[in-house]
Amino acid sequence: TNSYGKGQAIYLNFLPRYGSREEDSRKLLRDVFANILGEAGLRSPLRVTGIADYELISCEVNEFVNGDMRIFGLMRSIDSAEKGRSTAENSSIAEMAGLTMNDLLKDKVKAKIIFPEVGYIYDLRGHKYLGKTSNIQTELAPGIARVFVLLPYRVQGVELKLSRERLSA
Repeated sequence: TNSYGKGQAIYLNFLPRYGSREEDSRKLLRDVFANILGEAGLRSPLRVTGIADYELISCEVNEFVNGDMRIFGLMRSIDSAEKGRSTAENSSIAEMAGLTMNDLLKDKVKAKIIFPEVGYIYDLRGHKYLGKTSNIQTELAPGIARVFVLLPYRVQGVELKLSRERLSA
């Protein structure tokens, strides 16, 4: 690590192979870059691990903020559906387009999702209140989006009011 301007430069001394089909190689890359970004103060808004082994599960995570409401969308990587298939069968993610919803659902894993703080958590797609906590356990299938809301209060009810102009439109 060397100072460079107002920041730092890190010499990695290896060529990352992002397209590697070897899970160990991909895990190593995820860990290296997570550590580098973590040192810079950049962290994923959610931590997603396996329940049995606490290993990070590869997911795309997005956070949206609306006032005091934090909405988290996550999707387990579709390439995780490749486990148990030969490399020849899966030379690219594009070739996996033939997977059906049933194929994806068969590859669920039990996961623990750790939120950045304690709050009232709701599963929006599942229409469920999950409790006041900072972590939940759920199942994640590759390619299936999950959406959770973290609030500082419990929702007591939902009310919709429309003006007469809106009702007649």
